[in-house]
Order: sequence, then C-alpha cells, then structure tokens
Amino acid sequence: MKFFKYKKNIFILIGVFIILSLGTILLTIYKNNKPELDYVAPLELDYSTSLYKHKTKYIGDISNITELVYRLPLSKYYKSTELITEKETHGLKLFYDIDNKNLSKEEIDKNLYSSSVVLFSLINNLDNTIFNIKNHREEYTLEYKREDINKILNIDIREKSNTLENFKELISTLDINNLSSDSLDKAISLAIQNFFTPNPGEEFVAEGHVILDKEENDKEVKVYLISSANAYSFENEIFTSTSGYGAMPIVMKFSKNGTNYNHISTIEPQDGSYYVDSIEKMFPKKLLKKALNPDEYLNKLTEQQEKQTKLYLKSINRKTKVQGDFVDKKQAQISIAASNKLLEKEELQEYPDWIGTKESLINGIRYIYETKQEKENGYDIITYTKRTEDKRIIEEYKYKIINDKVEEI
Repeated sequence: MKFFKYKKNIFILIGVFIILSLGTILLTIYKNNKPELDYVAPLELDYSTSLYKHKTKYIGDISNITELVYRLPLSKYYKSTELITEKETHGLKLFYDIDNKNLSKEEIDKNLYSSSVVLFSLINNLDNTIFNIKNHREEYTLEYKREDINKILNIDIREKSNTLENFKELISTLDINNLSSDSLDKAISLAIQNFFTPNPGEEFVAEGHVILDKEENDKEVKVYLISSANAYSFENEIFTSTSGYGAMPIVMKFSKNGTNYNHISTIEPQDGSYYVDSIEKMFPKKLLKKALNPDEYLNKLTEQQEKQTKLYLKSINRKTKVQGDFVDKKQAQISIAASNKLLEKEELQEYPDWIGTKESLINGIRYIYETKQEKENGYDIITYTKRTEDKRIIEEYKYKIINDKVEEI
C-alpha cells in the first residue's frame, strides 16, 4: 500500500518517520506490558446449572417454576401447573399428557420421582408435589411429600441446593438429563433451546445452529458451532421474535452411549472487552476466523428458525405471518407527558405500549392484551383490556386524556 501519492517536503517525511517510529515503540511497550487475561474464562454451562438458576424461595414465582419444569424429564408432555395453597400447605399440581407408547409406567414414574426431588430441592417452601398423568393406557396421579423425600434420602433435601456443587452432586445421583437425543443434531437443538430462557409469556423458542467442526471419540464429542435462539410471541397477530440473540459462537460437549448423545456442557464467550479473548480460548486457531465472524451465518440460522416457527404454528392450527424482526407499531396520539404517565402505571405493565394487541401463553392459557384509542365527548380515551381466547374479559382499565393529564374512568 502506498502511503504517499506525491512528493513531500523532506522535513515532513522526517517528522512522519519520527511519529511512526514513536508509535511503533509505544505499541511494542504496550504489547510487552499488556495485562494477562488468563482470568477471563469462557462461561461454561451444564445441565445442573440450567436447573439451579431457577432456585426460588416461593411456589408463587410461577413463571420461574414453569421454566424449571420445562427443563425436567418428560417436559415435552408437560401441559400446565396448578398452585395448591390449602391451609398451611404449599404444593404444585403438574399435568402431563403422555402420548408415547414406548414409555412404560415404570419409566414415567421414575422420571417424575426425580423431578419431584429437584423441585423440593430448589423451591424452598414447596411441601408436596402431585403429578397428574394421562397416557394412552390410563389417567392416574403420583404424590410426593417433602417429608417423605427427606426420609428416603436421609437429609433435608434443601441442603442439596445450598451450593451449585452440592446440587450437581444431587443431579448425578438421580441420573437424569433432559438434554439427550438419538442424533447429535437433535441433541444440539435441545441444548440450545433449554439454555435460552424466554421472558414470561413468550410461547415458543426457535433455534438455529451451524456446526463448524467436531472432535470425537468412542465416549465423547466436542462440537464447535455458531448458534442462535429467539423467543416468539404474537404481536398485532404477527408471530414475531420478542427476545433472543442473532449469532453466537459456542462449544458443546456430549457424552455418547451407542447412538444416544447426552449433553454435558455448553461453553459461551464472555461479554464486552473479554469477548475476543474468550473465543480464542474456546476455539482452535483454524476456526477462529469463522468464530469471530458469526454474522456470516445469520441467513442459515434464520432459515432454520423460520421452519421451526411454521411447524409450531401448524401444530396449534394458527395461520399468521412470521416475522423475525420487530413488528411496526402505531403509537397512541396523545402528549408525551400523558404517555409517560400511562407507562409508569404498574397495573399496565403487561399491556402493549402501542395501539394493538400482544398475547401471552401462561400455564397453557392464552391471554390477549389490547390497547385501544378512541374519541369520546371530544376527549381521547385509552382502554386496556385483558381477555381469554373465548373473548372472556379478565380485566379492563380506561383512562381519559386531557392534554397532559390522565384520569381513570
């Protein structure tokens, strides 16, 4: 590359030479004294960690508990949860509709026992858990009480979640992992979906992944890949991505048992200024260029997610547009001051901050939240309505807007 297109005065050239030389010296000094970043370790997540992050004191934290149940065995058959708050008892009733004829009753019961142990360990005030199971043979219930589990294991099971290390030990004794499959590709998909936590009410997580390379032996496989995950919800009746990430280089480890792959851990890069350094620790040199430019795979990742979302919509018999980015929204035609006052109201936090609708799927029940603007007696009226799919109104708020003032009607 030619730095100078024309002849310059010799003194200017000398000056440039001095500046470049000084810059080189300073750069050398910086490189020689660059702080070591050995403490910057990539973030490694395993199955136990994905469960442990949902540890809570109360059964009332229902959205968090739902996310926890989705990570337990048989979660693909899980339908809904009921809280049991009779007298001083704090319990959960979990409903499962199991349509797999290859699953024996013994396998079902064993998996749900393991689930109960995890729930008692991570939910501090949970006293009993009831599983309502419906399968192709029969419908029955299993009930577990904390005191019985404590007697079986000869310990207060809550002590097994005092630390992550103790909890990992508990999981190893239960021999459960919900992130396994009979193909590597499916196992990767399950792991990505399970480690991405959607916001409460978001109803479907789609993932995409591109395998860059893998290292494999008879017992284990290490996979280098670019991943993506997005949670989808209905906004203005369009199925759109409402949270997620576009493309991230990750490393996954799986154990092998015949043709079955069982997730061991997921390694993610650190954020911010440590991003590049952590990727360099995760990936071999031959893959660094690809790992540092994950956006080159966005089209492939998006195509995979679109296929998954279309299949999901078909499964719930819903015909609508799928949109990966945010939906265009019409804002209320009122003053900024009045709009801010509405946004600050706690009772309106779940409602759209635009004129239109959004939907939330909570414990298997779909709620439609609508924000509407109308004129009444010369004033602007903003109405917020929450209803079910059968149009039954759950709650409604109405506000009259007078310039910058907001009055509840």
